[in-house]
Amino acid sequence: MVARMIIDGDLFLMDTRKERFTQMVGSHYNEIPFKVLTDIGDFYYLDYDRRTKNMVNMADGRFPGDFMPVHFPADLIKNGYLEASPDAARYNAASFREEWGTLAIDKSIFDRLAGILPVIDIAGDSYTVDLNRRQLLGNEGDSVISLAGGNPHDMINRFFYDTEQKRQVNLDLRSISAMPENVVLVEVPHMVRLDPIGAARVYGLPDTKLLLKSPIEQNLKAGIIRLSETTLPELIRRNQLSMEGRSGPAETKRLELGSRRIISHG
Repeated sequence: MVARMIIDGDLFLMDTRKERFTQMVGSHYNEIPFKVLTDIGDFYYLDYDRRTKNMVNMADGRFPGDFMPVHFPADLIKNGYLEASPDAARYNAASFREEWGTLAIDKSIFDRLAGILPVIDIAGDSYTVDLNRRQLLGNEGDSVISLAGGNPHDMINRFFYDTEQKRQVNLDLRSISAMPENVVLVEVPHMVRLDPIGAARVYGLPDTKLLLKSPIEQNLKAGIIRLSETTLPELIRRNQLSMEGRSGPAETKRLELGSRRIISHG
């Protein structure tokens, strides 16, 4: 049986008939034969060299500075598995729990590698996450939320959102004089949690490199923060006083969360 396998974040093709893991690294063909794995009963063990993406070479009598001990259940090595199957999901749950350092291609990984983008709920509205464009795309209309930061690797994770108009809004904190209606502060997870495969591409890493530390999450949900739980009411009060000539400019125009209370968070 042939199926893909993730070893310490690196994607390999596992062939149980030819008894080997293989991958292409640029123009280089990399192979890890099953015969180099150490049989420890119910598992096979490998000291994985992160630099060479192969078994640790002890020719010089020393371990490399950066290696990872990884494990494979014996049944997997002998019989393989079917990608996107319940068995793959069970394997990954056990691997995260027991820290095997390897992952099967479960349905969530299978779909994402096939190009299906993640979806996040924002105040009951469904948005598709597109980290390549740093955007959230409304699935029930034409709303587009920009997450673009100051440089190519940055992404904002807080923005104002009109729950009636279902769109991102910009508030001028220097002049706002009344609390806006139907507007909340939205907090979305860091890009690695939103889409670990998309984030790996942003950082110039292999697609699967972040999955062992940040598995693909289902049912993503943004945090919703009432504006009354931020310092916006105080900013509005200062702006009102300034407009009436009763004080100088507000001391700060930066919105703080203060004793924030997140209404919902995935």
